[in-house]
Amino acid sequence: MNGTYLGPTIRARRGERVEFVVRNGLDQDTSLHWHGMRLPAVMDGGPHQVVPAGGGPGGRGG
Repeated sequence: MNGTYLGPTIRARRGERVEFVVRNGLDQDTSLHWHGMRLPAVMDGGPHQVVPAGGGPGGRGG
């Protein structure tokens, strides 16, 4: 999101429903990880969940 800096702090209360749309504007694949959130592994992000170059989860432009 911002080079070598941590992304912005996002605050939510327990039980609050939140939704994020992640888009990768880079010309290379990348990934992200939701630090501090208690999520199932399939939703937690990391190198096993690539955000493709020029797109979002699920494919180009997604």
